[in-house]
Amino acid sequence: MVDEKVGTVAAHEVYAFLCATIAATFFIGMTFGLGYPLAALTFEAWGQPSWILGIAGAAPSVGIVLSLMVLPRLISKLGAVPALVAGSLLSAAGYLALYALTGPWFWIALRFLMGSFVTIPWLIVQVWTTTAAPTHISGRVLAAYSLAYAGGTAISPVLVEVMGFQGLLPFVAGAVLAFLVILPVLLVARSAPHVEFKPITSIASMVRAVPLTVVTGFLSGFMELSTISLITSVAIAGGLDVVSALRLVTAFLAGCTLMQIPVGWLADRVRPFGISVALCLLNAAAALALPWAFQSFAVAALVAFLMGGSAYGFYTLSMALIGEHGAPADHNTGNIAVIMGSQTGGVIGPLMCGAAMTGATIAGFVGVLAFASLATAFVLVAIWRAQPNARA
Repeated sequence: MVDEKVGTVAAHEVYAFLCATIAATFFIGMTFGLGYPLAALTFEAWGQPSWILGIAGAAPSVGIVLSLMVLPRLISKLGAVPALVAGSLLSAAGYLALYALTGPWFWIALRFLMGSFVTIPWLIVQVWTTTAAPTHISGRVLAAYSLAYAGGTAISPVLVEVMGFQGLLPFVAGAVLAFLVILPVLLVARSAPHVEFKPITSIASMVRAVPLTVVTGFLSGFMELSTISLITSVAIAGGLDVVSALRLVTAFLAGCTLMQIPVGWLADRVRPFGISVALCLLNAAAALALPWAFQSFAVAALVAFLMGGSAYGFYTLSMALIGEHGAPADHNTGNIAVIMGSQTGGVIGPLMCGAAMTGATIAGFVGVLAFASLATAFVLVAIWRAQPNARA
C-alpha cells in the first residue's frame, strides 16, 4: 500500500518521512502562532486603536492567500527542499526584523511578509504529507498532522506568557522555531515524494477543481478564528467571569487538538464527506447550545471543546478529501485550496461575527456560527449531488 503511494521507497522510510513532516508541522504551527500574541500585546502596549489591531491580525492571512497564487511556481523553480529552507530562514529573519523595527505600519508590513514566508514550508510539508500518507491509514496520518499544527499554535501563547513580549528573547525564540522546521526535513529529504508544484490559473478554476476541499477548508478557518477571537467576549456577556471566559479558549484549543484523533480514525473507516456533514450538524448544535451552556462553566467548556474539535476537524477532512478523490497530481491544487480556503475563512469569519454581535453579542455570535455550519452542510450535499464524481 505504501509502495503504491511513493514508488519504490521502502515502508519504513515512508513512515520515517511522515514522522519528520509531522515534526516539521509542529514547528510551523509554533512559528506561525507565536506572532499573533506578540503583535497583539505589542500593539496594545503602543496604545494602538482596535482597527489597527484588526489590520495587524489579518495581515498574515492576507499574505498567505496572495502568496499562494505565485509560490508554487517559485517552489517548482527552486526545488522543494531549497524552497523550504529559504522560506524557513526568511521567517526566522522576519522575527529578528520585528525586534529591530518599531512602529505599527512596519510591523504590519512584516507580518504580511512573514505570512508569505511561512506559507512556503507549510505548503510543501502539507503536500508531501497528503501525498505520502498510505491509503489505509491516511485519515490517522492527516489527523496527526492536524494535531501537530494545532498543538504548535496552541503552545505559542504559553511561550509568550513565560518569556514575556518585550526584550530580545521572544523574537529569538521565534527565529529558532522557524529554523527548527528545517532540521527534520533535511534528515529524510531523499525519501520525499516527487510532486509537481503548479500555480493555480485562477481562484475560480481551483474551486471548480476541488469544491469540497475549498468549502471544508473555508469553514475550518471561519469557525476557528471566529471562536478564538470572540468567544471570550461572548462568555462574559453570558455571565462568566474573565478567568472562566479565557479558559473557554483553552477548552476550544484542546478540542482542536485532541478531537483530531477520533476524526482521523473515523476518516479511515467512513467517507470523509459524510463525516464533514456530521461535523457541520454537530457544530451548529454546539453553537446553539452556548446560551444555555453559560449557566455552568463545565458545560460551557464541553461545548467549546466540541466546537474546537469540529472546527479543526474540517481542516483534517479537507485534506482527507484530497486523498480520497485526487490523483497524486491533484495534491498541489488540493492543498493550495485547503490553506487558501482556511485563511480566507479566518479573515471573513471574525468580521461577520463581530458585525452581527454589535446589537446582540450572544445571539449574533451564535446565529452566524450556526447558520454558517448549516449552510455549509447544505452546500456540501448540493456539490456532492451535482458532481458525484467530484475529486475533492
